[in-house]
Order: sequence, then structure tokens, then C-alpha cells
Amino acid sequence: MWQYLQTPIAQAVLWTAFALTLSVIAWYFVGKLRGQNEEEGGKSTYLTKFREMEQRGVLSDAEFRTIKTALGSQIQDEEAKD
Repeated sequence: MWQYLQTPIAQAVLWTAFALTLSVIAWYFVGKLRGQNEEEGGKSTYLTKFREMEQRGVLSDAEFRTIKTALGSQIQDEEAKD
């Protein structure tokens, strides 16, 4: 058994499994952190920040309206679920 684990193919499989496991764990924690950030700010906070960017001239009126339409519908959908 130990000889088999020392073959290049077996080692490649083991290292791949290890790397995938670490990736899944990292993905889980990043998702948790992003979820906390969304809960703290939410889409209405994003809308406020985009409004400020539009007032400073970073975004055009058309860009802000597009963002406002997209976020507004998402906010309404979230409120309907609650």
C-alpha cells in the first residue's frame, strides 16, 4: 500500500485532493465574509454610494439610472420575500 502511495500518479491525486479541499474551505469562508458585508450594508447602501458617485460626476446620469433600476428591482424583490 505504501509503495502505491509513493507513485507519481498517487501523489498527484493526493495533492490535487488536498488543493481542492483547501479551495473549498477558502471559498466557504469568503462566502461567509461576503454575506456579512451584504447584511451590514445591503443594496440600499450601494444605491446611496452610487448616488454620491453620480453627484461627484464619476457616473453619468444614464449609468446611474441603469444601476438604480437594477438595484431598485432587487431591493423590491428582497422586501417582498420578507
